[in-house]
Amino acid sequence: LIWIEVTNARGNGIPSVRRYSSSLNSAEAMIRPTVLNSILCQANAEGVTGTLLMNREGMVLCHAGCDESRAEAIAAIASNIWCSYEKSGQETFRDDKLKWFFLEGSEGRIAICKVATLLLCMVANDTVETGMLRSKLHAVKHCLEPSLTHILPR
Repeated sequence: LIWIEVTNARGNGIPSVRRYSSSLNSAEAMIRPTVLNSILCQANAEGVTGTLLMNREGMVLCHAGCDESRAEAIAAIASNIWCSYEKSGQETFRDDKLKWFFLEGSEGRIAICKVATLLLCMVANDTVETGMLRSKLHAVKHCLEPSLTHILPR
């Protein structure tokens, strides 16, 4: 089993992530849902109203800050947009390296990036600057990526 634990070992408010594993094979790997949820919750401040981790088909694996039905709707739209732009990049430029995507609408802003084989999405109100939203998105990505890359097949 593989799981991650978030602690405040540094004492500066920045979480430290520890990864634990047992002798089980990678097919039996997992991340503890409560730990994953606490990581997503930490991003929900200063205008960020929701954080979601989903697969490429739009299925929500974990979310924080919004109710289940809203999370499912956001995930469906965000994954559809991501896959469309990624496919367009492959066909046009022979490149599938879409790094992140930013969408601004009447009810706020959404930022999406790839984490291992999953998508990470942050929803924010319109007071959050694009750079701050991108910074938060990438901070959560870098926190999750080592464990998710180890667990999920490519």
